[in-house]
Amino acid sequence: MATTSWMEKLRWALDHCDGWVKVIIAIAKDKNAKPRSIKECAPTKMQVKVMQLDEGSGEFSLEAFGF
Repeated sequence: MATTSWMEKLRWALDHCDGWVKVIIAIAKDKNAKPRSIKECAPTKMQVKVMQLDEGSGEFSLEAFGF
């Protein structure tokens, strides 16, 4: 199940950007740490569009474009 933070961001994208989201690549300092922290990140040319969002169950689907 997606976290509330993810749901809020996806809802914002639907409400303000027609569902479009730009993708970044993030590498964790330690993938086993809780919570994780980012060692490095970089933008990509990929964009995804929120196609379905169920805030009650936390389910969502995205479709990729531009890669």
